[in-house]
Amino acid sequence: MNSQNTNPFRSLQANASGLFSRILIRYESEMRCASGCASCCGAEFSIHPGEAALILEEFTGLEDSVRGSLREAWTRNRPGTCAFLVADQCTTYGSRPVICRTQGAPLCTSDEVTRTKRITACSLNFQGGESLPSNPEDWFEINRLTELQSVAEHFFEKTIGIPEALLPLLDSEKRIPLRKLRDLLTRLP
Repeated sequence: MNSQNTNPFRSLQANASGLFSRILIRYESEMRCASGCASCCGAEFSIHPGEAALILEEFTGLEDSVRGSLREAWTRNRPGTCAFLVADQCTTYGSRPVICRTQGAPLCTSDEVTRTKRITACSLNFQGGESLPSNPEDWFEINRLTELQSVAEHFFEKTIGIPEALLPLLDSEKRIPLRKLRDLLTRLP
């Protein structure tokens, strides 16, 4: 089954990219996000299996020569950065996870107990006395995005299922570390 059409993370990714683009256009003079900036890519993290399935699908759909080039490029990845980052470029940009599509934009986290909101953004953005946006349409609501990801993952697991190749990669939280996913991709034929 082709998960590209049915995987709910595809819609989440498209929506996140769309909102990011609208924010970037609206705050073009305050945001430094551009190709080659990898300031937000300095972490090793894990993703939902549904998102990992999209990366796996994209990779296996590539020409053999392209897969070989990616495998070679990944040997130049710097420790402590995203496993798919090479020379400050994302090598899985088309299928990058939802979290990657939000970085750089204003992110709002809510504390349900104190009923307070905290808005943050990449330290390169909104400098020079510019304050972060106060309009909720101009930030990612992280608590809501996390809920949507959980619903998408539940749907993915119930309707599509985690690909067998990804099962050994699951950590204790049922997520897949990007470095383990990249290592799997380097071993695939």
